[in-house]
Amino acid sequence: AYIAPLPANITLNSASLEADVVSINDSTPYSPAIDIQGVVDNNTNTLHISIPYTVSTGVTTLPAYSRTFTIDAASTQDSTAGIVATFSWSEQPNLAVGSGTIDATITTSTTYNAKKLDIENDIAGLVAATFNYPTNSSGTLGTATLKVTPGVQDRNFNVVTNGINEHKFLYLPVTNPTTGKTWLNNNLGAEYADVNNPNGNFNIRQQATSSTDPLAYGSLFQWGRKADGHELINWTNGATGTGKYSTTTTKADVPGDSLFITNTT
Repeated sequence: AYIAPLPANITLNSASLEADVVSINDSTPYSPAIDIQGVVDNNTNTLHISIPYTVSTGVTTLPAYSRTFTIDAASTQDSTAGIVATFSWSEQPNLAVGSGTIDATITTSTTYNAKKLDIENDIAGLVAATFNYPTNSSGTLGTATLKVTPGVQDRNFNVVTNGINEHKFLYLPVTNPTTGKTWLNNNLGAEYADVNNPNGNFNIRQQATSSTDPLAYGSLFQWGRKADGHELINWTNGATGTGKYSTTTTKADVPGDSLFITNTT
């Protein structure tokens, strides 16, 4: 279908934009299994995509926009056919010269239960819907994607250090509504992100409950050192933490151990 171009004095970011639904079922080697049903239900789980814009001259109005896509039943957990996803934004009046973001949403015609994915085997995720949208007055189109993901793995998720897989951290992508930048929802190494957390604190959706929540503090990387385990910190409260492998005062550019280097001076 024809997509009308935008007014001449406004452009939208044409980079591929993405809204993620985290949906996981993975029982190997996790006990208990990580079982999270990703849902879009237009109420508590409406999806938002922040789209950066630039106005070059004068004051302008960005017209409202809407686009639909029928979700493939194969990307649903319950093999439901005919679910229609809608990508849209409302009219944005009186946009002045400069840059900012608009809020677009993805809603569904009925509750969408996303297919549950395996953390290791389905790391690439699953595209459930793809929408085009106008980005300028020349008719250039951008792309917004609804994607099912098993989360964002730590870079060393499957790397063995100190004889074990000790970087089994799993994060969610979150987008800053002001800047449009996408971040991980927790610090690297946070207990909330630790799939194998011995204290049972793993909760992929949880973020810090306060600025002194030790379960959200995460790792302390020493400058230039790889993630060899030295950075893993056991936080006992909001002010105290100890390195998983203790400390040493011996300085080295390439340490032969995972001790945290300290220096009294």
